[in-house]
Amino acid sequence: MAPLTDDTRASRSRSATTFYAARRSRRRGAVGDGRGGLASERGWVLVEVMMGALLVAMAAAALLGGLDNFQRANTVNRSRTVATNLAEQDIDRMRSLRNDQLLNLDQTRTVQVKGVTYTIRSRADWLSDSGTDAGCSAPNVQANYMRLTSTVSSPALSTPVRITTLVTPRGTPLDASGGAIVLTVLDRNDQPLPGVTVQLSGPINLTATTNSQGCVFFAGVPGGDYNVTAPASYVEMDGTSPPTDVVSPIAGQTVNKTLKIDRPGRITAQIATKVGGTLYQSQAQMLSVANSSLPSPNYKTYNLSSPATSITTGDLFPFPSGYGVFTGGCAANNPTVYNASYYQSNPGLATFDPGQTATVTVIQPAINVVVRDSSNQLVANADVVAYSQDSGCSQTFRKLTNSQGRLSDPGFPFGTYRICVDNNRSGSSARYVYVTGNVANTSPDGTATINVTIPSSSSARGSCP
Repeated sequence: MAPLTDDTRASRSRSATTFYAARRSRRRGAVGDGRGGLASERGWVLVEVMMGALLVAMAAAALLGGLDNFQRANTVNRSRTVATNLAEQDIDRMRSLRNDQLLNLDQTRTVQVKGVTYTIRSRADWLSDSGTDAGCSAPNVQANYMRLTSTVSSPALSTPVRITTLVTPRGTPLDASGGAIVLTVLDRNDQPLPGVTVQLSGPINLTATTNSQGCVFFAGVPGGDYNVTAPASYVEMDGTSPPTDVVSPIAGQTVNKTLKIDRPGRITAQIATKVGGTLYQSQAQMLSVANSSLPSPNYKTYNLSSPATSITTGDLFPFPSGYGVFTGGCAANNPTVYNASYYQSNPGLATFDPGQTATVTVIQPAINVVVRDSSNQLVANADVVAYSQDSGCSQTFRKLTNSQGRLSDPGFPFGTYRICVDNNRSGSSARYVYVTGNVANTSPDGTATINVTIPSSSSARGSCP
C-alpha cells in the first residue's frame, strides 16, 4: 500500500468534512428548524403504540370471552344437574301420593338453590291400557294408569328438564270398579275456565281444580248421587250461587257433565217516563230483566218494598247478549211484546262484563190523564188507579194528581189497563168513575191525553176499589 501523502490526507479530510456537513444539512432540511422531523417521528411512534394496544385488547377480549363461555357452560351444566335432581325428587314425591291426591294434579311451585330460581310443575294424567290419553282429553276412554310428569325450568336453562313415568294408582279410597266423571267448566263465551276449584260431595267427597281445558276428571268413583259445587264467587245462568249440579257415576262408564258459570254482574236501572217527547224521572216498585237463556219465563223480577227512582238488581250471569230491562213483573210488561226491535231504538238494554255493573235508563210509558169535576174544574189529589188487564198479571198501581189535574209521575209499566178515578174523598161526597174501555199503554211515548170527568151524581158515589 502506498503511503499517504499530505495532499491525500488533506483531500480525505475535506471529503469527511463535506459528508458530515451534508448530513447535517439534510437533517436540517428534513426537519427544518428541528420541529417537523420530530413530529413525524412521534406520529409513527403513536401509531405503533395504538396498534400494540389494540392487539393487546383483542387478545384480552378473546381470553375473557373464552373464560366467559367456559363459565357459562359450567353454570348451565350445574343448573341442569340441579334441575334433574329436583325433577327426580318431585317424581318420587308424586309416586307416594294416593290416587285421590293425584286426581287432576297440576301444581306449580318455585325453589331456590344457591341463588338460582327453579320452577317445578307437577302433573298427573290418566292413560288407558293402550297408553292413549284418558280423562279430560279423551272422556270416553277407560282410565287405567297415571302418567306423572315433572318439568323443571329456570332462567339458567335454555330448555326445561322433563321427567315422565307411569304408575298404577295406589292407596286410594276410590272404588277401582266405580265410574268416571268428566266435568267441564265453561264461561259465558263457552270457553274453558281454568283454576276453578270444584267439590264433589256424596258417598265420598273429592276436590279438584280445573286444568287449562276447564276440566276435572274423577276416576273410580263409587256409585251414588253427587253434588258438584263451584265457588260462591261464580253464578249459574239463572243467577244461582254457588253454582251446583248433580251427577251420578255408572260403574265401568264415564259420565260427562258441563257446568256453565261466570263471575256475576249487576244492573242499576234509572226509571224514567216520557211526556211531550222529554224524559222525566219516574218511580217503580218492580223491575224485570229478560234474556232468552234464563229459565222460563225467560225473565226474573226484583220487587222493592216501596217505589224508587233507581233499582239495582242482585247478582246476574253476564250474558254477552245482555238483558232487556223493564218495569213491572209480568211478561206483558216487556216492551218487546209490542215491538220486537224495541231495544234497538230505545234505552233499556244492559250488557256488562263479569264482575261489572251496568247502568241503564228504563222507560215506563206515561198514561196521560187530566181529571176534572162536573164543573169542569181541575181536580188535585184525585186518586188514579190502574188495573192490569193482561193475562197472568194482577198488578194494581195507584197515583195522585197534582194541582193541574195531571199525574206528577204518569209512568206505568207497559201493558193494558182499566183506569178508575175518584176524588179521594170519604163519606157521601166520595165519587168515582171508570175510563171507558181499556187503555193500551204500549208505546214508549205514552198515551194520548185522556180527559176524565168525575160526576157529582149520587149514582157514582164511592171510591175506586
